[in-house]
Amino acid sequence: MGVQLLKDIFFFLGSVLGIIAFMKTIIEPMVESNKAKWKETKERITEEDFINLEFDIWQARRIRDETWSVLRSFIRDIEEGAEYLRFNSIFKKLYQKSLQNLSTLYWQLTQLIQVPYWEPHIEVDEEGTEFHFRRFNKQFFFKPGYDGEGYVDHLEAAAEIAEKMRIEFRKLSVLSNLHSVQIPFAKRIIAREARIPKRIATPAEQKD
Repeated sequence: MGVQLLKDIFFFLGSVLGIIAFMKTIIEPMVESNKAKWKETKERITEEDFINLEFDIWQARRIRDETWSVLRSFIRDIEEGAEYLRFNSIFKKLYQKSLQNLSTLYWQLTQLIQVPYWEPHIEVDEEGTEFHFRRFNKQFFFKPGYDGEGYVDHLEAAAEIAEKMRIEFRKLSVLSNLHSVQIPFAKRIIAREARIPKRIATPAEQKD
């Protein structure tokens, strides 16, 4: 009886290992394909671009055209279904969800980052180089009929959207860098790794 039990255990373990090995041959190519596509994605846009966006909104209050242009191009690629964003894996729905969320958040942001709240400006340095950006129009919120407090809420709302976009982008990064052995714990890993530091307060939050 003891010998038979050991045989059954070894047979079971062998079967499990065989299944794992078989699944690995299927999953590994998907993992490598997604890593390659993520590498191509980072050639177009990185987390640093989302950090810059948040900084431009919350701290500088002037959004550089190059920052906005990179974001706009990425969103256009999402909506057009660019090849490099066609991730293949059992987590395809998670990829699609984050990409769709990025697109939705972008269009929410465009409702805030527009005239008259943000106005286009050009500065020229001593060498004649032009710098294009959108500058926050704080004075708009002090016009007759406004109490002047709304500008804080506006900046907060815009910065919060930028934060959410960065989190969604981080989710894509985590998904694309998972090893096959981490797949069973993917959602837990994503929830942990996609977190970002709390935004630093500025004088705007103090309702100066």
